[in-house]
Amino acid sequence: SPTVHHAEQAMAAIMNGARAVLVEKPPARTWGDWAPVVLVAERQLVKLAAGFNWRFHPAAALLRELGPARRVQFTALDDIGNWPNEGSAHLRRDGVVLISASHTIDLVNHLYGPLRMKRVTLAPDIVLLQLTGQDVYMSVLVSWATPLCVSVAVGELSDGRLFEIDLLADEWRKADMHRDCVARFMDWAEGKADSGLLCTGREALETMRILDECRAS
Repeated sequence: SPTVHHAEQAMAAIMNGARAVLVEKPPARTWGDWAPVVLVAERQLVKLAAGFNWRFHPAAALLRELGPARRVQFTALDDIGNWPNEGSAHLRRDGVVLISASHTIDLVNHLYGPLRMKRVTLAPDIVLLQLTGQDVYMSVLVSWATPLCVSVAVGELSDGRLFEIDLLADEWRKADMHRDCVARFMDWAEGKADSGLLCTGREALETMRILDECRAS
């Protein structure tokens, strides 16, 4: 369903007896829409998660295995001009930056957060978000005018080794991140596992906070 309805639908599920609720990313339009859902879920002891499936990306697993980093630069470019027509309608309805940037923001927050908004740049064909953290610098470019789609992490580990990882490389394309995310949620909902890599409802508030900062800027 459209993002604008997520919070209302999640709240209805919680109030009608759901034991666990998984909401597709991003979980709401704003921090203010999502925060009450988190509070009610916690009060009702309902397991609440947001479907940020890039946490299950094989490249994300590799980054976790590499360990602490001294410096990391994430660059993500999403060309919405190549999205199918129904995808474009989805973007217009829910917001280009909200839909396109939230995946990467959550992943970087999960790996190296917390992040804060540094700068937002608008031009006729692009929206550029620049975010910073203690050891991370991140840029997210949403474009209408380029044929490129890029997601790259470049950095230096705490032991001095350098790395460069292409999150959209061909070797990752067979990964079923959506299935892995839902399977983990079902195990968590049924008490067979902890939340693990899932983005819990409260963790999702961090991504919404950053997106709200970008919107306000």
